[in-house]
Amino acid sequence: ILKIDSKNAQAEWFVKEIRKLYAIESKAKEANLNSEEHLRLRQSESKPIVNEIRSWMNKRIVEVAPKSSMGKALSYLAGQWEKLLIFLDHPELQLDTNLVENDIRPFVIGRKNWLFSGCPQGATASAGFYSLVQNAKVSGKDPYAFLRDLFKSWEKKPRSLSWTDLPQF
Repeated sequence: ILKIDSKNAQAEWFVKEIRKLYAIESKAKEANLNSEEHLRLRQSESKPIVNEIRSWMNKRIVEVAPKSSMGKALSYLAGQWEKLLIFLDHPELQLDTNLVENDIRPFVIGRKNWLFSGCPQGATASAGFYSLVQNAKVSGKDPYAFLRDLFKSWEKKPRSLSWTDLPQF
């Protein structure tokens, strides 16, 4: 990640452009746009910004030293460019992976704890519970209440976990 300071006007410009993209996404969320409307918004407002970033990147990448922080950042951006464009045609995608990164954080934290699962089946059960809790969170349900209700339903009718047991989005 490129550290931004007030002396780096190029980096400041880039960050401002990215902020514009996030502002467009905020506008879409606040307006509660459906997928078609969100797609039109991205095409009309986000795409010109992305095109401007690409022009800026192509100009700067030949002007800066490849081993400099800016050179490395631009080289990385150029290498990921096609992946970056995917969001323009898919309004269901977020601009970043923050949601996914937040979802995997419990696994990273719990990694050492899994050493004490006792056996592979214990680790599988532990991962299953993490999945249930994360599913409940993502679907807006209280994980404790969801698990309580799920376990109570199993008391009445013992069975293996199925897709129908998962919270619905």
